[in-house]
Amino acid sequence: MQHLKRLTVEDEKTIKQYLERNIKQTQWNLHPPERGISVGKCFVASSATETVLVRLGIDDRIIAMLSNAEITPRYLGGGLTVSGQPFYVQEFVEVTPPDEQWYWANGKALAHLIKKLQGLTNLRQYLASEQDETYQALLGRYLDQIRTEYSKVHREHRDRQPMGVLIREYQDRIGTITGCGLVPSHGDMGSGNILVARDAVYLTDWETLHLSDPVRDVAHLLWWMYPQGEWKDILGIFGMDLADTNLKERFYLYVSTRALYVYLLFVNTSQEHLAKRFLKDAQRSSHYQAPKTLLIA
Repeated sequence: MQHLKRLTVEDEKTIKQYLERNIKQTQWNLHPPERGISVGKCFVASSATETVLVRLGIDDRIIAMLSNAEITPRYLGGGLTVSGQPFYVQEFVEVTPPDEQWYWANGKALAHLIKKLQGLTNLRQYLASEQDETYQALLGRYLDQIRTEYSKVHREHRDRQPMGVLIREYQDRIGTITGCGLVPSHGDMGSGNILVARDAVYLTDWETLHLSDPVRDVAHLLWWMYPQGEWKDILGIFGMDLADTNLKERFYLYVSTRALYVYLLFVNTSQEHLAKRFLKDAQRSSHYQAPKTLLIA
């Protein structure tokens, strides 16, 4: 029997027993999903008549709350651990890969989904709390993450100098940011984490869920999935206006810092063929310029 990557024989047995006792009394098989990058964290469990999703590493109470709010597919069970990690079972949803036309036609629906997530204040009890909830401190934490990844880059890397320029710019500009107040935020609003089912739209992959500025998820959604001409209407749903200089600065800094962080992750995992556009995104957004191309799967 070939066992799944990062699941021990005992872990597989525990999960299958849980499914048999709590989901349906049948013989279950586990296999990785056909799409997605949560290696070793997400598995499809199937039997002759049933298919569900099993995910590791997230508190199942978070998923239950998101499910009750219809932000993520239906929660079916959880509460146990395998190898010290919590796991939960979720409805398996057949999805249709959306194209550009779908995104442009459904921008308001996605905005309302993000707004609903931001309003789930009860989620805060399960998320890491921050003593300092100012946006300046928040951006400082994102900058610390960038510096950690930057320190791993080889000193002779061809892009080390432009990366260093961006980091110094961030440090200078963060000091001008004002405002406070964090809300639950997905943290990775890429097209791969938006599920378009027949009758609903959901968010998935909650490993990056944390407390953040309400602007951040919105900025990421707009930058990577919508032409600039569509931004104003979606921003209006949140009462945001880029004519506000402080909000504009935060908007573009959240895009730029995220883009540079993703770039560094790809560089440090030897996936530079995927990295190139993110450095350009970091540079363009740092100068308040719109993206040249969208990033829609």
